[in-house]
Amino acid sequence: MIEKTKNYIFQNLHSEIVIGEIGQQVGVSQTYLCDLFRKVEGITMQQYIRQEKIRLAENLLRYSAYDVKSIASYLAFCSQSHFGKVFKEQTGMTPTEYRKKFGIS
Repeated sequence: MIEKTKNYIFQNLHSEIVIGEIGQQVGVSQTYLCDLFRKVEGITMQQYIRQEKIRLAENLLRYSAYDVKSIASYLAFCSQSHFGKVFKEQTGMTPTEYRKKFGIS
């Protein structure tokens, strides 16, 4: 069940992920799935989704020429500033700083 959940999240990183829809796809209630996910993974499903979106953003910043606004939009963040805030919380630097440090020149 957790692997199905992770696969669903991975396949939908480019869109807004609604946890209730994941429960429907897996065939259990949202509450049960959230509790089970936290017990097995040690983090909430929402934290996992953010973590995976930021991991994908890191790859895009390293290996693509897409600008920060395009990456934020592609990953379904509500705004570029929200994306920047979440990215900095996860990595300790802004997307622009990350690209300058790790991106391919």
